[in-house]
Amino acid sequence: MPRSAVVAVIVAGSTGVAALLVPRQLRPNAAARLITSLVLISCGAAVWTLFLIVGANVVQLHGVAERLSWCHDLAAHHSGTFTPLGLAALVAVGLASFSAIRVGFRQRREPTQGDDREVAIVASEYPVAYALPGDPGQIVVSTAMLRSLDPLEQRVLLAHERSHLRRRHHRYIRATEFAIAASPFLAPLNARLRFALERWADEDAAAEVGDRAVVACAIARAALAIQSSPATSLGMADCAVVERVATMLAGPSRRSVVLEAAFTGVAIAGAVGLAVSLALLGHMLPALRICL
Repeated sequence: MPRSAVVAVIVAGSTGVAALLVPRQLRPNAAARLITSLVLISCGAAVWTLFLIVGANVVQLHGVAERLSWCHDLAAHHSGTFTPLGLAALVAVGLASFSAIRVGFRQRREPTQGDDREVAIVASEYPVAYALPGDPGQIVVSTAMLRSLDPLEQRVLLAHERSHLRRRHHRYIRATEFAIAASPFLAPLNARLRFALERWADEDAAAEVGDRAVVACAIARAALAIQSSPATSLGMADCAVVERVATMLAGPSRRSVVLEAAFTGVAIAGAVGLAVSLALLGHMLPALRICL
C-alpha cells in the first residue's frame, strides 16, 4: 500500500473515532460543528484511500506497467489483474459513488419553501412541525400540533424551528448524509449530529423565551402528542427526548475550553494529515507526466 494511503487510513480512522467521542455534554453548537468537520475529513480520507489503492493497482497492470516500466516508484512489478485488496477497493468506490448519487437525488427532491409566509399552518390531524430550507425558509406546523401546546409553548416551537432555519442546520445534515453515503462506517454519527442540532435549537428557543422549564415542557408535550404518529416534530423521533428535557432543566451547557480545543486539534491534525497524503502522492506526478 502506498505511503500516502497509509497516512490517509490513519486520518480516516482517527477522525472517525474522534467524531464518535465528541461528548454530548459539549455546547451543542460546538458539538455540531466538530462532528460535521470530523465526519467530512474522515470521509475524505477514506475515499482518497480507496482511490489510491485502485490507482496503485491500475499502474501495475500489463500494458500500463510496461509504459511506466522505467518509473520504478510508480510500477514496482507487473500484474495481470487487480489484487484482492484492489478489487475490494474498486467495488467500494463504485458502491460509494452510487450511494452518494442516490442521496444527492433524494436531497434534490426534498420539499422547499412553498410561498413567502414565514409560518404555514396546515390543517392536519397529525401533530407535526418542521422547517423547510429556503431563503429565508419556512416553518410548517399543523393545527393538531398547535392544539397540543399552550401559547407560550407554541412560541417555543416556532423559536426552535426558526433556529433551524437561521443556523442553516440542513447544511450540516446534508453534508453528513453525503459523507455517510460514501463511508457507511460513519453511520452512527448521523444520530449524534441530529441530537446536537436539536439541542442547539432548544438552546436558541430557551434564549428567546427566557424560561428553560417552559422549553422542556414544550419538548415533552410535543413528544407525547406524536407518540402514536409516524410524523416528526421538534426532532422527537430521533433525538433522545428524555435527555433533551433533562439537559434543558439542568441549565445551559458550560463551555469546555479544553475539550473543544482538543477535538478542534484533532480536526486540524486530520486536515493536515490528509494534505500530507496528497503531498506524498504529488511528488510522483511530475515523473508520471514524463513517463506518459
